[in-house]
Amino acid sequence: MSWHVSELMADVSPWAFTPDLQYATKMVTLNMMVFWAAVLVLFWMCQRGQQPAMGEEFQVEQAPILSPVPSQET
Repeated sequence: MSWHVSELMADVSPWAFTPDLQYATKMVTLNMMVFWAAVLVLFWMCQRGQQPAMGEEFQVEQAPILSPVPSQET
């Protein structure tokens, strides 16, 4: 795996290496945790905008009371 372009040109740079399984697992886990933390923060921020402002929860709107339609039977 020391090839730069799909077996056409060898990568001879000093930092070229194939990571071992432990290193790759740590990087994948770190990326997954950062991604899900960002998603959770995004949802948390969206939910904060939907909370009622201070004092709004005590206001009660008077809904119109619908009376039954009088019967036409006599």
